[in-house]
Amino acid sequence: MKAGRFQEALEHYARGLAAAGSDARATATLHSNIAAVHMRTGAYLKALTAAQRAAAQDPTWWKPALRSAQANLKLARWAAAAAAAEQGRALAPSAESGAFAALLDDIAVQAYLRGSLAGFPGTCLHVRSAGDEAWLGGPAPYDPQLDGPEAVDPGQVVKYLPSAAGLKGDAALGAVVPLGPDGAPLQAGPAPDRLVTWQAQHAQRRTSFRSLKEAMLAAEDGDRILLGSGTHNGMGCAVQAIVVDKRVLIQGEGQLGEVVIDQRSNTPTFRIQSPGAVIHNLVLDQTGFKETVLVGAKGPTDPWRRAGAAALPSQGPLLLGCSIKSSGDDGVNLSGTARATLQHCTISAKKSGVRVFGAARATLVGCTLENCFETAVKLMDKGHAELIRCHISDSAEDGIVVMDSANVSAVETEISGCKGPALDASDAGQARLVACRARDCQGGAWAWDRAALHLRDCVLEGGATHTLVLHGAESRGDIKGCTIRGSIVAADDQSRSVIQRENTVLPVQRHIGWPMEDGPFRFVPNPYTRKQ
Repeated sequence: MKAGRFQEALEHYARGLAAAGSDARATATLHSNIAAVHMRTGAYLKALTAAQRAAAQDPTWWKPALRSAQANLKLARWAAAAAAAEQGRALAPSAESGAFAALLDDIAVQAYLRGSLAGFPGTCLHVRSAGDEAWLGGPAPYDPQLDGPEAVDPGQVVKYLPSAAGLKGDAALGAVVPLGPDGAPLQAGPAPDRLVTWQAQHAQRRTSFRSLKEAMLAAEDGDRILLGSGTHNGMGCAVQAIVVDKRVLIQGEGQLGEVVIDQRSNTPTFRIQSPGAVIHNLVLDQTGFKETVLVGAKGPTDPWRRAGAAALPSQGPLLLGCSIKSSGDDGVNLSGTARATLQHCTISAKKSGVRVFGAARATLVGCTLENCFETAVKLMDKGHAELIRCHISDSAEDGIVVMDSANVSAVETEISGCKGPALDASDAGQARLVACRARDCQGGAWAWDRAALHLRDCVLEGGATHTLVLHGAESRGDIKGCTIRGSIVAADDQSRSVIQRENTVLPVQRHIGWPMEDGPFRFVPNPYTRKQ
Protein backbone atom coordinates (compact mmCIF):
# COMPACT_ATOMS: atom_id res chain seq x y z
CA MET A 1 0.00 0.00 0.00
CA LYS A 2 2.89 2.39 0.73
CA ALA A 3 3.98 1.98 -2.89
CA GLY A 4 0.53 3.01 -4.11
CA ARG A 5 -0.41 -0.44 -5.48
CA PHE A 6 -3.82 -0.41 -3.90
CA GLN A 7 -5.49 -3.18 -5.91
CA GLU A 8 -2.68 -5.59 -5.08
CA ALA A 9 -2.98 -4.64 -1.42
CA LEU A 10 -6.72 -5.41 -1.45
CA GLU A 11 -6.05 -8.81 -3.05
CA HIS A 12 -3.45 -9.65 -0.38
CA TYR A 13 -5.82 -8.62 2.41
CA ALA A 14 -8.62 -10.74 0.88
CA ARG A 15 -6.34 -13.80 0.92
CA GLY A 16 -5.41 -12.96 4.50
CA LEU A 17 -9.08 -12.90 5.52
CA ALA A 18 -9.57 -16.35 4.02
CA ALA A 19 -6.65 -17.67 6.07
CA ALA A 20 -7.45 -15.82 9.32
CA GLY A 21 -10.10 -18.28 10.44
CA SER A 22 -11.50 -17.52 13.89
CA ASP A 23 -8.74 -15.15 15.00
CA ALA A 24 -10.81 -12.03 15.80
CA ARG A 25 -7.90 -9.59 16.17
CA ALA A 26 -6.27 -10.73 12.92
CA THR A 27 -9.58 -10.41 11.08
CA ALA A 28 -10.19 -6.97 12.59
CA THR A 29 -6.69 -5.85 11.57
CA LEU A 30 -7.22 -6.96 7.97
CA HIS A 31 -10.60 -5.20 7.74
CA SER A 32 -9.01 -2.05 9.22
CA ASN A 33 -6.24 -2.20 6.62
CA ILE A 34 -8.83 -2.62 3.87
CA ALA A 35 -10.58 0.49 5.19
CA ALA A 36 -7.28 2.38 5.04
CA VAL A 37 -6.82 1.38 1.37
CA HIS A 38 -10.34 2.53 0.49
CA MET A 39 -9.70 5.85 2.24
CA ARG A 40 -6.59 6.34 0.08
CA THR A 41 -8.58 5.65 -3.11
CA GLY A 42 -11.57 7.82 -2.17
CA ALA A 43 -14.00 4.91 -1.77
CA TYR A 44 -15.35 6.23 1.52
CA LEU A 45 -18.50 4.07 1.72
CA LYS A 46 -16.41 0.93 1.26
CA ALA A 47 -13.98 2.23 3.88
CA LEU A 48 -16.85 2.75 6.33
CA THR A 49 -18.17 -0.78 5.72
CA ALA A 50 -14.72 -2.29 6.28
CA ALA A 51 -14.25 -0.26 9.48
CA GLN A 52 -17.61 -1.44 10.81
CA ARG A 53 -16.64 -5.06 10.11
CA ALA A 54 -13.37 -4.54 11.98
CA ALA A 55 -15.23 -3.07 14.97
CA ALA A 56 -17.63 -6.03 14.99
CA GLN A 57 -14.68 -8.43 15.22
CA ASP A 58 -12.92 -6.54 18.04
CA PRO A 59 -15.12 -3.92 19.77
CA THR A 60 -12.34 -3.01 22.23
CA TRP A 61 -9.84 -1.93 19.57
CA TRP A 62 -9.59 1.79 18.87
CA LYS A 63 -8.37 1.76 15.26
CA PRO A 64 -11.70 0.74 13.61
CA ALA A 65 -13.32 3.74 15.32
CA LEU A 66 -10.63 5.99 13.83
CA ARG A 67 -11.27 4.60 10.34
CA SER A 68 -15.02 4.96 10.81
CA ALA A 69 -14.72 8.57 11.98
CA GLN A 70 -12.45 9.45 9.05
CA ALA A 71 -14.82 7.87 6.53
CA ASN A 72 -17.88 9.55 8.03
CA LEU A 73 -16.07 12.89 7.94
CA LYS A 74 -15.39 12.50 4.22
CA LEU A 75 -19.04 11.54 3.69
CA ALA A 76 -20.20 14.67 5.59
CA ARG A 77 -21.94 12.54 8.23
CA TRP A 78 -20.95 14.91 10.99
CA ALA A 79 -22.79 13.40 13.97
CA ALA A 80 -21.66 9.86 13.12
CA ALA A 81 -18.08 11.05 12.65
CA ALA A 82 -18.07 12.81 16.03
CA ALA A 83 -19.61 9.79 17.79
CA ALA A 84 -17.03 7.42 16.30
CA ALA A 85 -14.17 9.75 17.24
CA GLU A 86 -15.41 10.03 20.84
CA GLN A 87 -15.73 6.25 21.03
CA GLY A 88 -12.24 5.76 19.67
CA ARG A 89 -10.72 8.30 22.06
CA ALA A 90 -12.28 6.42 24.98
CA LEU A 91 -10.71 3.16 23.76
CA ALA A 92 -7.32 4.48 22.66
CA PRO A 93 -4.21 4.59 24.85
CA SER A 94 -2.95 8.03 25.78
CA ALA A 95 -0.22 7.89 23.12
CA GLU A 96 -2.89 7.70 20.39
CA SER A 97 -5.33 10.23 21.84
CA GLY A 98 -3.80 13.13 19.87
CA ALA A 99 -5.10 11.73 16.58
CA PHE A 100 -8.67 11.64 17.94
CA ALA A 101 -8.42 15.14 19.41
CA ALA A 102 -7.25 16.45 16.02
CA LEU A 103 -10.04 14.57 14.26
CA LEU A 104 -12.70 15.98 16.60
CA ASP A 105 -11.32 19.47 15.98
CA ASP A 106 -11.53 18.94 12.23
CA ILE A 107 -15.07 17.57 12.47
CA ALA A 108 -16.19 20.55 14.56
CA VAL A 109 -14.84 23.15 12.12
CA GLN A 110 -15.92 21.43 8.90
CA ALA A 111 -19.38 20.67 10.27
CA TYR A 112 -19.91 24.24 11.48
CA LEU A 113 -18.93 25.64 8.09
CA ARG A 114 -21.76 23.56 6.66
CA GLY A 115 -24.33 24.51 9.28
CA SER A 116 -23.99 21.64 11.76
CA LEU A 117 -23.28 21.80 15.50
CA ALA A 118 -22.16 18.16 15.63
CA GLY A 119 -18.77 19.20 16.99
CA PHE A 120 -20.32 21.29 19.78
CA PRO A 121 -22.89 19.06 21.53
CA GLY A 122 -22.14 20.41 25.01
CA THR A 123 -23.69 23.07 27.24
CA CYS A 124 -24.58 26.56 26.04
CA LEU A 125 -22.93 29.17 28.29
CA HIS A 126 -24.35 32.70 28.14
CA VAL A 127 -22.18 35.77 28.77
CA ARG A 128 -23.98 38.91 29.90
CA SER A 129 -22.96 42.30 28.53
CA ALA A 130 -20.80 44.52 30.71
CA GLY A 131 -22.97 47.46 29.63
CA ASP A 132 -21.89 51.08 29.49
CA GLU A 133 -18.96 50.44 31.84
CA ALA A 134 -17.37 47.83 29.56
CA TRP A 135 -14.65 50.24 28.47
CA LEU A 136 -13.39 50.29 32.07
CA GLY A 137 -12.51 46.59 31.80
CA GLY A 138 -15.03 45.31 34.34
CA PRO A 139 -17.47 42.38 34.19
CA ALA A 140 -21.26 42.42 34.00
CA PRO A 141 -23.11 43.20 37.25
CA TYR A 142 -23.04 40.44 39.87
CA ASP A 143 -26.17 38.32 40.29
CA PRO A 144 -25.96 35.81 43.19
CA GLN A 145 -28.62 33.53 41.74
CA LEU A 146 -26.83 33.29 38.40
CA ASP A 147 -23.21 33.55 39.54
CA GLY A 148 -23.05 31.66 42.84
CA PRO A 149 -20.40 32.63 45.43
CA GLU A 150 -18.71 35.90 44.52
CA ALA A 151 -15.40 35.51 46.36
CA VAL A 152 -13.08 33.10 44.54
CA ASP A 153 -9.32 32.89 44.16
CA PRO A 154 -7.74 34.37 41.01
CA GLY A 155 -7.79 31.87 38.16
CA GLN A 156 -10.76 29.97 39.60
CA VAL A 157 -14.35 30.16 38.48
CA VAL A 158 -17.64 28.92 39.88
CA LYS A 159 -18.61 26.08 37.54
CA TYR A 160 -21.38 24.41 39.56
CA LEU A 161 -23.94 26.33 41.57
CA PRO A 162 -24.33 25.20 45.21
CA SER A 163 -27.27 22.83 45.66
CA ALA A 164 -29.98 23.28 48.26
CA ALA A 165 -28.79 20.07 49.89
CA GLY A 166 -26.08 21.80 51.88
CA LEU A 167 -23.11 21.15 49.64
CA LYS A 168 -20.14 23.20 50.78
CA GLY A 169 -19.83 26.49 48.94
CA ASP A 170 -16.22 25.93 47.99
CA ALA A 171 -17.11 22.54 46.54
CA ALA A 172 -18.57 24.42 43.60
CA LEU A 173 -15.26 26.11 42.77
CA GLY A 174 -12.77 24.88 40.21
CA ALA A 175 -13.25 22.21 37.62
CA VAL A 176 -15.36 19.58 39.45
CA VAL A 177 -17.36 18.97 42.59
CA PRO A 178 -14.90 17.16 44.95
CA LEU A 179 -15.48 13.43 45.46
CA GLY A 180 -14.74 11.12 48.35
CA PRO A 181 -12.83 7.79 48.20
CA ASP A 182 -16.02 5.95 47.19
CA GLY A 183 -16.70 8.32 44.31
CA ALA A 184 -19.59 10.10 46.05
CA PRO A 185 -19.51 13.89 46.49
CA LEU A 186 -18.22 15.14 49.83
CA GLN A 187 -21.01 16.19 52.17
CA ALA A 188 -21.39 19.18 54.47
CA GLY A 189 -23.72 17.41 56.93
CA PRO A 190 -22.69 15.19 59.85
CA ALA A 191 -23.96 11.97 58.24
CA PRO A 192 -24.59 10.69 54.71
CA ASP A 193 -28.07 11.22 53.34
CA ARG A 194 -29.37 9.63 50.12
CA LEU A 195 -31.26 12.75 49.06
CA VAL A 196 -28.22 14.95 49.72
CA THR A 197 -26.02 12.55 47.73
CA TRP A 198 -28.45 12.53 44.78
CA GLN A 199 -28.70 16.32 44.70
CA ALA A 200 -24.92 16.71 44.88
CA GLN A 201 -24.43 14.29 42.01
CA HIS A 202 -26.94 16.31 39.99
CA ALA A 203 -25.53 19.72 40.90
CA GLN A 204 -26.69 22.42 38.53
CA ARG A 205 -24.00 23.55 36.13
CA ARG A 206 -23.65 27.29 35.92
CA THR A 207 -24.69 28.64 32.50
CA SER A 208 -24.60 32.44 32.93
CA PHE A 209 -21.33 34.36 33.30
CA ARG A 210 -20.18 37.93 33.90
CA SER A 211 -17.36 37.88 31.33
CA LEU A 212 -16.03 35.86 28.43
CA LYS A 213 -12.88 35.11 30.43
CA GLU A 214 -15.00 33.45 33.14
CA ALA A 215 -17.01 31.47 30.61
CA MET A 216 -13.86 30.27 28.87
CA LEU A 217 -12.39 29.02 32.16
CA ALA A 218 -15.59 27.11 32.94
CA ALA A 219 -16.10 25.72 29.43
CA GLU A 220 -15.42 22.14 28.40
CA ASP A 221 -14.64 20.69 24.99
CA GLY A 222 -17.77 20.83 22.86
CA ASP A 223 -19.46 23.71 24.72
CA ARG A 224 -20.98 26.78 23.08
CA ILE A 225 -20.42 30.29 24.46
CA LEU A 226 -23.05 32.84 23.43
CA LEU A 227 -22.28 36.52 24.02
CA GLY A 228 -25.37 38.62 24.64
CA SER A 229 -26.02 41.81 22.70
CA GLY A 230 -23.97 44.75 23.91
CA THR A 231 -20.35 45.46 24.78
CA HIS A 232 -17.94 42.96 26.33
CA ASN A 233 -14.24 43.14 27.16
CA GLY A 234 -11.20 41.09 28.08
CA MET A 235 -11.44 42.15 31.75
CA GLY A 236 -8.58 44.62 31.30
CA CYS A 237 -6.01 41.93 32.01
CA ALA A 238 -2.49 43.23 31.36
CA VAL A 239 -0.88 39.80 31.78
CA GLN A 240 -2.83 37.32 29.69
CA ALA A 241 -5.37 37.41 26.89
CA ILE A 242 -8.53 35.34 26.67
CA VAL A 243 -6.94 31.93 26.10
CA VAL A 244 -9.03 29.70 23.83
CA ASP A 245 -7.50 26.27 24.47
CA LYS A 246 -10.62 24.12 24.14
CA ARG A 247 -12.90 22.96 21.34
CA VAL A 248 -15.57 25.63 21.82
CA LEU A 249 -17.85 27.82 19.73
CA ILE A 250 -17.77 31.51 20.70
CA GLN A 251 -20.63 33.30 19.00
CA GLY A 252 -22.21 36.74 19.11
CA GLU A 253 -25.94 37.18 19.44
CA GLY A 254 -27.98 38.80 16.65
CA GLN A 255 -26.48 40.49 13.61
CA LEU A 256 -22.84 41.46 13.20
CA GLY A 257 -22.27 44.65 15.20
CA GLU A 258 -24.70 43.83 18.01
CA VAL A 259 -21.90 42.22 20.03
CA VAL A 260 -18.61 44.10 20.45
CA ILE A 261 -15.55 43.01 22.43
CA ASP A 262 -13.91 46.28 23.46
CA GLN A 263 -10.43 45.17 24.51
CA ARG A 264 -8.22 47.89 26.01
CA SER A 265 -4.98 46.18 26.90
CA ASN A 266 -1.48 45.44 25.67
CA THR A 267 -2.36 41.76 25.26
CA PRO A 268 -4.28 40.18 22.37
CA THR A 269 -8.04 39.89 22.65
CA PHE A 270 -7.79 36.17 21.84
CA ARG A 271 -4.86 33.78 22.11
CA ILE A 272 -6.18 30.75 20.24
CA GLN A 273 -4.45 27.47 21.07
CA SER A 274 -7.12 25.00 19.92
CA PRO A 275 -7.55 23.91 16.28
CA GLY A 276 -11.19 23.12 17.07
CA ALA A 277 -12.22 26.62 18.18
CA VAL A 278 -14.75 28.65 16.18
CA ILE A 279 -15.27 32.40 16.67
CA HIS A 280 -18.33 33.70 14.85
CA ASN A 281 -20.21 36.98 14.42
CA LEU A 282 -18.15 39.24 16.68
CA VAL A 283 -16.67 42.73 16.40
CA LEU A 284 -13.19 42.60 17.94
CA ASP A 285 -12.07 46.16 18.70
CA GLN A 286 -8.52 46.10 20.08
CA THR A 287 -7.01 49.22 21.63
CA GLY A 288 -3.39 48.63 22.62
CA PHE A 289 0.04 47.77 21.31
CA LYS A 290 -0.66 44.12 20.58
CA GLU A 291 -2.35 42.14 17.81
CA THR A 292 -6.07 41.47 18.11
CA VAL A 293 -5.89 37.70 17.54
CA LEU A 294 -2.87 35.46 18.05
CA VAL A 295 -3.09 31.86 16.81
CA GLY A 296 -0.39 29.51 18.01
CA ALA A 297 1.22 27.81 20.98
CA LYS A 298 4.74 26.78 21.96
CA GLY A 299 6.37 23.60 23.21
CA PRO A 300 4.34 20.69 24.54
CA THR A 301 1.14 22.77 24.51
CA ASP A 302 1.27 23.14 20.69
CA PRO A 303 -1.68 21.02 19.48
CA TRP A 304 -0.64 21.32 15.84
CA ARG A 305 2.81 19.86 16.52
CA ARG A 306 1.53 17.29 19.03
CA ALA A 307 -0.98 15.81 16.58
CA GLY A 308 1.65 15.04 13.96
CA ALA A 309 1.57 15.96 10.30
CA ALA A 310 -0.73 13.08 9.30
CA ALA A 311 -3.40 14.16 11.77
CA LEU A 312 -3.19 17.93 11.30
CA PRO A 313 -6.60 19.58 11.17
CA SER A 314 -7.07 20.93 7.67
CA GLN A 315 -8.94 24.13 8.48
CA GLY A 316 -9.21 25.13 12.11
CA PRO A 317 -9.42 27.20 14.14
CA LEU A 318 -12.07 29.19 12.29
CA LEU A 319 -12.91 32.89 12.45
CA LEU A 320 -16.18 33.36 10.60
CA GLY A 321 -18.04 36.57 9.83
CA CYS A 322 -16.04 38.75 12.24
CA SER A 323 -14.86 42.36 12.11
CA ILE A 324 -11.28 42.57 13.41
CA LYS A 325 -9.72 45.93 14.28
CA SER A 326 -6.47 46.97 15.95
CA SER A 327 -5.52 50.54 16.78
CA GLY A 328 -1.88 49.81 17.64
CA ASP A 329 -0.66 46.59 16.02
CA ASP A 330 -1.57 43.75 13.66
CA GLY A 331 -5.01 42.30 13.17
CA VAL A 332 -4.23 38.56 13.14
CA ASN A 333 -0.90 36.81 13.81
CA LEU A 334 -0.14 33.13 13.20
CA SER A 335 3.02 31.61 14.64
CA GLY A 336 4.79 28.28 15.01
CA THR A 337 3.02 25.44 13.23
CA ALA A 338 -0.47 26.88 13.63
CA ARG A 339 -3.16 26.81 10.97
CA ALA A 340 -6.26 28.97 10.78
CA THR A 341 -9.13 29.78 8.44
CA LEU A 342 -10.66 33.25 8.21
CA GLN A 343 -13.89 33.36 6.23
CA HIS A 344 -15.96 36.44 5.38
CA CYS A 345 -14.04 38.61 7.86
CA THR A 346 -13.20 42.31 7.62
CA ILE A 347 -9.75 43.29 8.93
CA SER A 348 -8.17 46.70 9.47
CA ALA A 349 -5.06 47.36 11.54
CA LYS A 350 -2.46 49.92 12.55
CA LYS A 351 0.22 47.60 11.16
CA SER A 352 -0.41 44.45 9.08
CA GLY A 353 -3.84 42.94 8.65
CA VAL A 354 -2.57 39.34 8.71
CA ARG A 355 1.02 38.38 9.56
CA VAL A 356 2.27 34.77 9.33
CA PHE A 357 5.48 33.60 11.05
CA GLY A 358 7.33 30.31 11.37
CA ALA A 359 5.71 27.44 9.49
CA ALA A 360 2.15 28.63 10.10
CA ARG A 361 -0.54 28.52 7.41
CA ALA A 362 -3.47 30.90 6.96
CA THR A 363 -6.46 30.45 4.66
CA LEU A 364 -8.56 33.52 3.88
CA VAL A 365 -11.87 33.05 2.06
CA GLY A 366 -13.99 36.00 1.00
CA CYS A 367 -12.20 38.37 3.39
CA THR A 368 -11.75 42.13 3.09
CA LEU A 369 -8.50 43.72 4.31
CA GLU A 370 -8.76 47.49 4.19
CA ASN A 371 -7.01 50.61 5.47
CA CYS A 372 -4.03 48.80 6.99
CA PHE A 373 -1.29 51.26 7.93
CA GLU A 374 1.38 48.84 6.76
CA THR A 375 1.03 45.71 4.61
CA ALA A 376 -2.32 43.95 4.36
CA VAL A 377 -0.79 40.44 4.30
CA LYS A 378 2.83 39.83 5.37
CA LEU A 379 4.43 36.38 5.17
CA MET A 380 7.77 35.63 6.84
CA ASP A 381 10.02 32.64 7.59
CA LYS A 382 8.31 29.56 6.05
CA GLY A 383 4.79 30.88 6.42
CA HIS A 384 2.06 30.22 3.87
CA ALA A 385 -1.18 31.98 3.06
CA GLU A 386 -3.97 31.10 0.66
CA LEU A 387 -6.37 33.86 -0.42
CA ILE A 388 -9.61 32.90 -2.17
CA ARG A 389 -11.92 35.62 -3.51
CA CYS A 390 -10.51 38.24 -1.14
CA HIS A 391 -10.30 42.01 -1.53
CA ILE A 392 -7.32 44.08 -0.36
CA SER A 393 -7.65 47.85 -0.54
CA ASP A 394 -6.04 51.10 0.57
CA SER A 395 -3.00 49.77 2.41
CA ALA A 396 -0.48 52.46 3.33
CA GLU A 397 2.28 50.15 2.09
CA ASP A 398 2.16 46.98 -0.03
CA GLY A 399 -0.82 44.73 -0.59
CA ILE A 400 1.02 41.43 -0.05
CA VAL A 401 4.64 40.95 1.05
CA VAL A 402 6.35 37.56 0.75
CA MET A 403 9.85 37.27 2.22
CA ASP A 404 12.34 34.69 3.50
CA SER A 405 11.10 31.26 2.31
CA ALA A 406 7.40 32.06 2.60
CA ASN A 407 4.85 31.57 -0.15
CA VAL A 408 1.39 32.82 -1.03
CA SER A 409 -1.30 31.57 -3.38
CA ALA A 410 -4.26 33.71 -4.39
CA VAL A 411 -7.31 32.95 -6.52
CA GLU A 412 -9.79 35.56 -7.80
CA THR A 413 -8.40 38.16 -5.42
CA GLU A 414 -8.35 41.90 -6.09
CA ILE A 415 -5.73 44.31 -4.74
CA SER A 416 -6.41 48.01 -5.16
CA GLY A 417 -5.50 51.45 -3.88
CA CYS A 418 -2.26 50.49 -2.11
CA LYS A 419 0.49 53.08 -1.78
CA GLY A 420 3.08 50.39 -2.49
CA PRO A 421 3.08 47.54 -5.03
CA ALA A 422 0.21 45.07 -4.99
CA LEU A 423 2.65 42.18 -4.51
CA ASP A 424 6.29 42.29 -3.37
CA ALA A 425 8.29 39.05 -3.17
CA SER A 426 11.90 38.90 -1.99
CA ASP A 427 14.55 36.49 -0.69
CA ALA A 428 13.32 33.00 -1.69
CA GLY A 429 9.63 33.88 -1.46
CA GLN A 430 7.14 32.50 -3.97
CA ALA A 431 3.79 33.82 -5.16
CA ARG A 432 1.15 31.96 -7.18
CA LEU A 433 -1.74 34.07 -8.44
CA VAL A 434 -4.64 32.83 -10.57
CA ALA A 435 -7.33 35.11 -12.02
CA CYS A 436 -6.30 37.99 -9.75
CA ARG A 437 -6.35 41.73 -10.43
CA ALA A 438 -4.09 44.55 -9.24
CA ARG A 439 -5.15 48.14 -9.92
CA ASP A 440 -4.57 51.68 -8.65
CA CYS A 441 -1.48 50.61 -6.68
CA GLN A 442 2.06 52.02 -6.87
CA GLY A 443 3.38 48.99 -8.69
CA GLY A 444 1.99 45.63 -9.75
CA ALA A 445 3.96 42.43 -9.02
CA TRP A 446 7.62 42.80 -8.05
CA ALA A 447 10.19 40.04 -7.44
CA TRP A 448 13.67 40.53 -5.96
CA ASP A 449 16.63 38.32 -5.05
CA ARG A 450 15.64 34.65 -5.65
CA ALA A 451 11.88 35.19 -5.52
CA ALA A 452 9.51 33.62 -8.05
CA LEU A 453 6.21 34.80 -9.52
CA HIS A 454 3.76 32.27 -11.00
CA LEU A 455 0.90 34.21 -12.58
CA ARG A 456 -2.05 32.83 -14.57
CA ASP A 457 -4.89 34.82 -16.16
CA CYS A 458 -4.20 37.92 -14.06
CA VAL A 459 -4.71 41.61 -14.84
CA LEU A 460 -1.90 43.85 -13.56
CA GLU A 461 -1.79 47.65 -13.58
CA GLY A 462 1.19 49.49 -12.14
CA GLY A 463 -0.10 53.02 -11.72
CA ALA A 464 2.67 55.63 -11.90
CA THR A 465 5.46 53.08 -11.49
CA HIS A 466 6.46 49.74 -13.00
CA THR A 467 3.85 47.01 -13.34
CA LEU A 468 6.09 43.93 -13.46
CA VAL A 469 9.58 43.77 -11.94
CA LEU A 470 11.90 40.75 -12.09
CA HIS A 471 15.04 42.18 -10.51
CA GLY A 472 18.31 40.31 -10.70
CA ALA A 473 19.44 37.20 -12.49
CA GLU A 474 17.99 34.80 -9.92
CA SER A 475 14.43 36.14 -9.76
CA ARG A 476 11.98 34.13 -11.86
CA GLY A 477 8.70 34.76 -13.59
CA ASP A 478 6.33 32.12 -14.96
CA ILE A 479 3.57 34.25 -16.46
CA LYS A 480 0.83 33.06 -18.84
CA GLY A 481 -2.49 34.42 -20.04
CA CYS A 482 -2.03 37.74 -18.22
CA THR A 483 -2.80 41.32 -19.19
CA ILE A 484 -0.03 43.70 -18.14
CA ARG A 485 -0.83 47.40 -18.42
CA GLY A 486 2.37 49.37 -17.99
CA SER A 487 6.10 48.77 -18.07
CA ILE A 488 8.19 45.65 -17.43
CA VAL A 489 11.59 45.76 -15.72
CA ALA A 490 13.47 42.52 -16.32
CA ALA A 491 16.50 41.06 -18.05
CA ASP A 492 16.14 40.82 -21.83
CA ASP A 493 15.46 37.08 -21.93
CA GLN A 494 12.92 37.33 -19.09
CA SER A 495 11.19 40.28 -20.72
CA ARG A 496 10.96 38.49 -24.07
CA SER A 497 9.56 35.42 -22.36
CA VAL A 498 6.82 37.47 -20.71
CA ILE A 499 5.89 39.20 -23.97
CA GLN A 500 5.81 35.99 -26.02
CA ARG A 501 3.99 33.61 -23.66
CA GLU A 502 0.31 34.25 -24.39
CA ASN A 503 0.34 37.53 -22.47
CA THR A 504 -1.01 40.93 -23.48
CA VAL A 505 1.23 43.90 -22.71
CA LEU A 506 -0.49 47.30 -22.99
CA PRO A 507 1.65 50.46 -22.82
CA VAL A 508 0.36 53.56 -21.03
CA GLN A 509 0.59 57.11 -22.37
CA ARG A 510 2.44 58.69 -19.46
CA HIS A 511 5.82 58.70 -17.79
CA ILE A 512 6.62 55.54 -15.85
CA GLY A 513 9.53 55.37 -13.43
CA TRP A 514 10.68 54.23 -10.03
CA PRO A 515 8.81 55.83 -7.13
CA MET A 516 10.27 58.64 -5.07
CA GLU A 517 11.84 57.72 -1.72
CA ASP A 518 8.80 58.70 0.25
CA GLY A 519 5.97 57.03 2.12
CA PRO A 520 6.27 53.24 1.87
CA PHE A 521 9.41 53.57 -0.29
CA ARG A 522 11.34 55.57 2.27
CA PHE A 523 14.30 53.67 3.73
CA VAL A 524 13.88 53.21 7.48
CA PRO A 525 16.76 51.19 9.05
CA ASN A 526 14.66 49.23 11.53
CA PRO A 527 14.90 45.42 11.06
CA TYR A 528 11.98 44.81 13.43
CA THR A 529 9.36 46.73 11.49
CA ARG A 530 10.57 47.09 7.91
CA LYS A 531 11.67 44.72 5.19
CA GLN A 532 15.11 45.96 4.09
